[in-house]
Amino acid sequence: MSVPKLRFPEFSGEWEEKRLADIGRFFSGGTPLTTQKEFYNGNIPFIKSGEIDKDKTEQLISEKGLNNSSAKIVRKGDILFALYGATSGEVAIAKINGAINQAVLNIQTNANNIFLYNYFLKEKPKITRTYLQGGQGNLSAKIVKSLNFPFPSILEQEKIASFLSKVDSKIDLLKKKQELWETYKKGIMQQIFSQKLRFKDENGEDYLEWEEKKLGEVASDCMYGMNAAARDFDGENKYIRITDISENTHKFDPNPLCSPNGDLDDKFLLKENDIVFARTGASTGKSYLYDKNDEKLYFAGFLIKFNINKANSKFVFYNTIQEDYANWVNVMSVRSGQPGINAEEYKKLTIRFPSIPEQTKIAEFLSLIDIKIEKLNKELGINKEFKKGLLQQMFC
Repeated sequence: MSVPKLRFPEFSGEWEEKRLADIGRFFSGGTPLTTQKEFYNGNIPFIKSGEIDKDKTEQLISEKGLNNSSAKIVRKGDILFALYGATSGEVAIAKINGAINQAVLNIQTNANNIFLYNYFLKEKPKITRTYLQGGQGNLSAKIVKSLNFPFPSILEQEKIASFLSKVDSKIDLLKKKQELWETYKKGIMQQIFSQKLRFKDENGEDYLEWEEKKLGEVASDCMYGMNAAARDFDGENKYIRITDISENTHKFDPNPLCSPNGDLDDKFLLKENDIVFARTGASTGKSYLYDKNDEKLYFAGFLIKFNINKANSKFVFYNTIQEDYANWVNVMSVRSGQPGINAEEYKKLTIRFPSIPEQTKIAEFLSLIDIKIEKLNKELGINKEFKKGLLQQMFC
């Protein structure tokens, strides 16, 4: 029976099976020729597959570009389906008027666009199964409009849409707060490490001037990680590889959690004040500061470890997630093959250090910001999971 598990009490009866083609108009477009300069730099936002949920676009096309290509106009409120590449299968409600080369559902009958958008979120696995082969594939308007789904009355659709919109509003608010704190952190770090913002001692006096030191001068116990493959987690011994370091937070974020498959030598166990750096590939330079809450953690061979013993380790770590360090990595990692930085090169990384007391104050201040951001991340995750559960129960 087409009846959801969770339902508002004023509604009853089965939902009616309908083809998507019966509730609206589907179409898809193309991209204006990139060799024709006059087709671009106009005033029409051109929405690419990775921008279907954005309110701004990287490219603008001209009226001439629109009229001389198969790009199609979309309106705010239309439902957009990403057709190609890594985002294929993603769905969004258009936030702006513009042109697009993706699949579009322009609702023309008795249906609610927010209800349908949430339905498509829930049914994404069903949609992708129709076209993905080995994890790759492309959608088309023809594929999408041929799908069948059960639908309730327009009144029930609107009730569901209104409720889920309130959940989305809370998620959006948390996202904005998170983005504001991330922006604040980035700005305050620029001021701190450029010394435009300085801390005072307990007597309100300036600390000593900063001085340049190399990483090798404040660290010891430099070594490469263990050369071992990963295996299923054994319940005790964790394994950190380059891919287990979050791109955003630089925390240990394994997916899945693994153990090293080999002899477990304690020299490869991370301890307090240890920092590891990625030494090769596209992630060269990525850093992680050991957190005791990550427990028994071995580090892999494509990582280089330094134990910070003559400076505040958190201060050193925060230096590795700011712009000057990123610029250094870009220059230092250049190779004839793939990017890389070896241990001797990392030892020569130059950092400007204040006194230990000022290092500590800076580290503690930035840690408080991180705690706030992490709290928002957790709250955001909880609300996303809550909505995911609602979608599973409120739709057939």
